[in-house]
Amino acid sequence: MNYRSILFLSILTFALSVQAQEGDNTRSTNTVKPKTSTQTLSFDVGPAWITSRMYTPGGDYTWTNGIEIGLDYSCVFSKGYGFGFSILHNSTSYPKAKVKLEYAGPSFVYAGFLSSRWRGMAEIGMGLSLFHDQGFSNETGLGLKYSTSLEYLLTKDIGINMKLQSVTVYFGGKQKHYGGDDDEVNGVARVAFQLGACFHF
Repeated sequence: MNYRSILFLSILTFALSVQAQEGDNTRSTNTVKPKTSTQTLSFDVGPAWITSRMYTPGGDYTWTNGIEIGLDYSCVFSKGYGFGFSILHNSTSYPKAKVKLEYAGPSFVYAGFLSSRWRGMAEIGMGLSLFHDQGFSNETGLGLKYSTSLEYLLTKDIGINMKLQSVTVYFGGKQKHYGGDDDEVNGVARVAFQLGACFHF
């Protein structure tokens, strides 16, 4: 089982646990869910790893670490379901190359409270991705994003969160300058662990 399968299963487990928690809160007269707004803006940063094989002038590599920065907006309705939009920037350095990956796209969101202070969120999205490696290659592709996050509310309007995120992008055809076998898929897969701040309004 690869990390994308584990992440998808964690999203499913999280959604089921929130459903169960909200059911308990509905049945209990002593539990009061805190009042929060439905819209959230978050800024996240953290390490990321390109897990797919990358071909560079200095050789080919897997599981190379870099840094990822994200800006996310979400709007969640009373039942916990909603929509969002993400902008991501990933920068990863190799011995003779530096790769930059951009991603922007909408997502389907599910969020809910695990307690009065803890809030979780899961997202599945699809968007446009740009690939750049120091002038050797510039490609555009379609990306699929999974993420799950856990937030601690400092106040009703501000929180801090940690997020596990995966983005897989397919560019089509072969890499223009470096490539492997003829039947190898031209794409980039990465996973990131981020910490950030959330603002509710």
